[in-house]
Amino acid sequence: MSLRTILDAKGDEVVSIDSGADLSAAAKLLIKHHIGAPAVLDAGERLSGILSERDIVRTIMGPWGMLWASRGDLGLIFYVSLPSASR
Repeated sequence: MSLRTILDAKGDEVVSIDSGADLSAAAKLLIKHHIGAPAVLDAGERLSGILSERDIVRTIMGPWGMLWASRGDLGLIFYVSLPSASR
């Protein structure tokens, strides 16, 4: 399956969340938009990273558990290395 096929089916809307949001807000955003990974934007609305469902689960189930869920700093938990893709 090509990226073109996926974008044609899903559309090209990019759902994003502020890096200062907490995990609860991120999870609600995933549910609302039926997505698995929103773009995370910094205060200047520049792309900081991508927060995946896996990042959320790993954080909640990790050694600090639910403490992170209410901390409100997504910038500390998502995968930082950003792949790029184009149509």
